[in-house]
Amino acid sequence: MAVEAKTSPVSAIVSLLRQGAATQAELTENTGMSRVTVHDWLRSLEDVGLVTVANEQRETGGRPARRYCLNNSFGRILVADVGTSFVRAGIVNMRGELEDNLGTELAAFESPTEACRELFDMFSRFRSSSKTPIRSVAVGLPVPLNPKTDEPYVSHRHSQWEDFDVRKELGGFTTGPFVVGHDVDFMAMAEQRIKHPDTRMMMFIKVGMGIGCSVVYDGDPLRGEDGGAFEVGHIRQVGARARGAERRPCVRGHDDCLEAVAGGRAIASSLVWQGIDASSSVEIMDLAVAGNSLVRDELYASGVKIGSAIAPLITMLNPGVVVVGGNLTAYSDLIYQGIRDSAGEGVPRMIRKSVTITPAQLANRGGLIGAGMSALDALFSAENLEKILAACNNCNNDAEKEQAEVSDKSAVGRG
Repeated sequence: MAVEAKTSPVSAIVSLLRQGAATQAELTENTGMSRVTVHDWLRSLEDVGLVTVANEQRETGGRPARRYCLNNSFGRILVADVGTSFVRAGIVNMRGELEDNLGTELAAFESPTEACRELFDMFSRFRSSSKTPIRSVAVGLPVPLNPKTDEPYVSHRHSQWEDFDVRKELGGFTTGPFVVGHDVDFMAMAEQRIKHPDTRMMMFIKVGMGIGCSVVYDGDPLRGEDGGAFEVGHIRQVGARARGAERRPCVRGHDDCLEAVAGGRAIASSLVWQGIDASSSVEIMDLAVAGNSLVRDELYASGVKIGSAIAPLITMLNPGVVVVGGNLTAYSDLIYQGIRDSAGEGVPRMIRKSVTITPAQLANRGGLIGAGMSALDALFSAENLEKILAACNNCNNDAEKEQAEVSDKSAVGRG
């Protein structure tokens, strides 16, 4: 797969190696660079430890060809997924593979200090067990962020996050890029790049205590002018209201938006009204798996409402795949079934025939894997690769200068 010319020469080579091991000839062909240029860049990347030789492969009629790949010993990535009711953290290698992860239930978005304290402890455990440097960090939050400032859009109910600096709290774990993003974007990136790589446009619907949506095009999420694109959870539903004796409005304070009438809080409120105590997505899932008919009916009904709400969006965008994920889909496909049935009826026949609605395949690992992808994108950007290579050159120059000084002193001593 050839890379676009807008990338720098070194980032083009690294981009291809992220897809798998390649020979110098293959890199030359796919980048359009000369053989000498590719050779020189590979030498530079080997010198900094980012690239290594994968193995020797004998080609027909010739000598063994060296296959180059990213060097896992170059470092690791720390990743986090902060939800409204949980915190997860993990460690990712240079190939984007999630090697380990931890998680705990926590009203994370109610207390940023407590959430970061948990993440600090988890990150510390991963760092102490890693034998390689931490090259980058990525944290996903359950709210959209302004792409120009990286500031989260928070409601009045979560105003404590407004001036809270995640980078300041956790930035000490790396001197490399620190990425903060929307959790649903990370989940969507992971599903599209790993499970649906041939789909150019993919929509991801996340259903947990809230409702999120992301649309990925050619591997990257579409965020809109100010980062608020596809906030379908807060589309007002005419004539609808949160059900239950104690209504639970969405995080923005509305009780007539999609999240308020079909998200996890709405389901929990309705169940309490019917005499069933379930206040978290885990408790709701446990009851559904146990076969509670009232809970199962509520999950399917929520899926129907969500499907009806996103049908116009599917019609406008015509995505190849719609993926349904989130905590309330982890152990039951009832919400997915409701979305599939309702959205299928709400879109034109032509689009209905071309779109596939499917459950997420990466489960609760998707947010962490996608965060790792975003961190690697930043780590291997043209700008950051220049910094890595420049730092290596400076070290080499310092070493040569030090060696020259030692040689001069030795010569003086002999004189």
